[in-house]
Amino acid sequence: MDPTTHPHATFVIPCLNEAGTIGGCVSSTLSLIRRSGIAARVLVCDNGSDDDSATIAQAAGAEVLHVPTRGYGSALLAGIREARSPVVVIGDADGSYDFEDALPLLDAVEHGADIAMGTRLRGTIEPGAMPPMHRFVGTPALTLASRLLFRVPVSDINCGLRAMRRDKVLSLGLDSKGMEFASEMLVKASLSGLRIAEVPIRYARDRRNGAKPHLRTWRDGWRHLRLMFLLCPWLVLALPGLIPFAAGSLLMLLTIGGPFRLGAVTLDVHTLAVSGMLMILGTQALMMAMLARRRAQHDLLGAAAPRGFMTLERSLVGGATLLMAGLWPIADLFLEWSRAGFGPLDAGHTLRPVIAGAAVAIIGTQVILFAFFRAITEPRSATTRSSPLP
Repeated sequence: MDPTTHPHATFVIPCLNEAGTIGGCVSSTLSLIRRSGIAARVLVCDNGSDDDSATIAQAAGAEVLHVPTRGYGSALLAGIREARSPVVVIGDADGSYDFEDALPLLDAVEHGADIAMGTRLRGTIEPGAMPPMHRFVGTPALTLASRLLFRVPVSDINCGLRAMRRDKVLSLGLDSKGMEFASEMLVKASLSGLRIAEVPIRYARDRRNGAKPHLRTWRDGWRHLRLMFLLCPWLVLALPGLIPFAAGSLLMLLTIGGPFRLGAVTLDVHTLAVSGMLMILGTQALMMAMLARRRAQHDLLGAAAPRGFMTLERSLVGGATLLMAGLWPIADLFLEWSRAGFGPLDAGHTLRPVIAGAAVAIIGTQVILFAFFRAITEPRSATTRSSPLP
């Protein structure tokens, strides 16, 4: 059987101006394939190199796929799609990964893992291979964030040596173009319930003789965090909404009946006005979080969001109830004003019900508008995946 026609695995290597290392990388990988006896091919994804990388890779025995859209994620995703094998191994072209370590990763996939990750932090790191900022701060911080937010069961989320089941990974709908592709793959895999294994590996220094690294610490670190934030609307919207809503509700309860004294501090009508503002802002953020979660669940996981308790009808009833409850004290005050001939009113007596009523009425109106907007924009399609976002 010709392994290039019916491969079991494809080694996908992204390449951008790696003329000094790509030839050795391809040769060592092909040597590994021959010695291990696996049916595999090597596919180099040239990402717009302006040196001889593509020519050298082809001369060394690799197939070359030209990927015009720049970016680590663009190159890898194109290679994974192009692979004609059930299993794909990805690794960098700068000589930092020893593809011998791919064998235990392939073994993990054979034993049931959908994605087998290398881990540098639990393996062997050559002195000078990882800058201290990456080794002790950046990578551990991003890994911890992925574990806390998405329960990703790895110790090194940025490791670039991985083996995976091609169909499982393609089903995740990955679309990141840059370095954050590494995080996107694992976060979505965890959300979708894929099995992730981890194997310690060796990590060496970049062998490109002082060439400028493709990784930009602050820019790419932020892009990893940005991806996680966008996949976790409860963290960036719901929590910032819940805190002011709870604080505003407490302050309103304390001041609605009159001045509230706390030692030398007196909370009065001005605090009541601020409490209404906090409640309105908090409600807005919470509703945006609900919309973002449902939209993300559909767009990022391909799943139609469940209807849940907050149906259109229940939301309308709840919003209308809040609206009427808020308008009631305002209407009562209007009647009192009319009986006084629409003359001046005692602000100390009348401002409290107006402020509280206005806040509750605005929140009720927000709920009604939110219910209609959510119903109008509700995704109609559904697939077999229904994993919830955090």
